[in-house]
Amino acid sequence: MNDREVHKKTNRGDAHWLSGLLYCGKCGEKMSGDKACHDYICKTYKVNGKKNESGCQCFRVPNAEIEPILECYFEEVGHRLNVMVAADQNSSLVHALFTESWMKECELHYVYMKMTDFITANLAQGIHYIDDSEVIIDQDTMDVYGEITLEEIYNEAYASNAKMLQEKLAEKEAEFDRLFERYKSLKTEMARERADAEMGMIEVEIKKLKGQLEPLVEQYHEVLDESKRLAAAYESALETVKGNENRRKGEVVRQLIDKMICRFDDDSRELIDVEIIPKTGHPWSSQRNYGTT
Repeated sequence: MNDREVHKKTNRGDAHWLSGLLYCGKCGEKMSGDKACHDYICKTYKVNGKKNESGCQCFRVPNAEIEPILECYFEEVGHRLNVMVAADQNSSLVHALFTESWMKECELHYVYMKMTDFITANLAQGIHYIDDSEVIIDQDTMDVYGEITLEEIYNEAYASNAKMLQEKLAEKEAEFDRLFERYKSLKTEMARERADAEMGMIEVEIKKLKGQLEPLVEQYHEVLDESKRLAAAYESALETVKGNENRRKGEVVRQLIDKMICRFDDDSRELIDVEIIPKTGHPWSSQRNYGTT
């Protein structure tokens, strides 16, 4: 192969820098790069033509249509990650995030919720002062407001209640053991059924107490650090995708995205949605978030 042929092959590969990531939403096959242009075409149609079993049309999508969607994805998800990370500095910001529907899809939201549940369950209703900072606990709405971090409030609640929770756990475990010993001597089926139900309720309480006694701080920092890493990665990816180095764009996108499922209108064959499946996180739809129609 001469230098000219190598140059042509390299350029063609760079032009189709999303090859291997795009999938047809109808047949599930990968989209194939069209050598004649910068488009990607449904592989099922390309190989089998109109009579393919999946009923795929000549679905095709150009780089120029996909790239703005990718930019929107990286910008939106990166912004969300930055907002979540910033909320670490103020518990009131965490409360505000709970009103955002997208937040419920994030692992950090799950940890925030567990910490908030512990705080509201173990600190009394009303105003508290932690390190001279005012914190408001609303047990009716399960909300925590304050100018200090949720971690600081959680640590205060944990330190104040860990001993009491350990004592409650010991009591419940002893109660369960007594019931279990009594169960062995029960003669009637009805008595055993009542004992089973009672032990079942105690087991639920024991599980809840053990969950409350499991410190969340280590898990919180692991998830927070991962969110910070992802936020930086998405910010860098956005800048790269806006650039002109196709090979570099392909490398960066593959680090963060597992696949992109392209859905088309059967009649017009126009692209109507791109579902992005990231390596970490939840799927993202361009129809819902970007506005493709």
